[in-house]
Amino acid sequence: MSSEGNLESENSKDDSANFGIKQLNVQAKGYIPSSPDAVICAGKRFYQLHDIHIIDTKYWNISGYGVGIENIKLNTGAISAAVIRADNELAEWDDTGNKTSYGDLNTYFLDLRYAGFSPWEGSWTEFGVDYAMVNPTDEQEDAAENFDNGLMLTAELSQSFALGYNKFVLQYMDK
Repeated sequence: MSSEGNLESENSKDDSANFGIKQLNVQAKGYIPSSPDAVICAGKRFYQLHDIHIIDTKYWNISGYGVGIENIKLNTGAISAAVIRADNELAEWDDTGNKTSYGDLNTYFLDLRYAGFSPWEGSWTEFGVDYAMVNPTDEQEDAAENFDNGLMLTAELSQSFALGYNKFVLQYMDK
């Protein structure tokens, strides 16, 4: 079975079978004595996905194949770090709606997060830096204008109330 970088499915060697495996990873907890709640992970997964449930919009989605370590205690919060590879289709559409595909664009993400700081009772925060490094094929470089690496900064403040919670999110992206 091979994924060929696809985040949605896995294929048999001769493409005779397609399997809808969204996540497949190994996680180990308790191997770092100074931070027993830390989790070491490797494989295909939704990495700390953040979304708006009611409209199913993912505003912080660094998912794919990779390795990482989560929940290393630091003061009142915890640090997480990961390297994730995600391949997404590179395509162009002309004025009439015809699509030209150039295959999957190989992208590596470096993800660093700090979560758990509580500025006041009932609140919690999460801060993150994500750096995306693109690795286009020669054909993709010839077909598209340019490929630049990208930076995303995220700050999230959550507040519990009644039976739920509310989130305020700021994101900055340079691309």
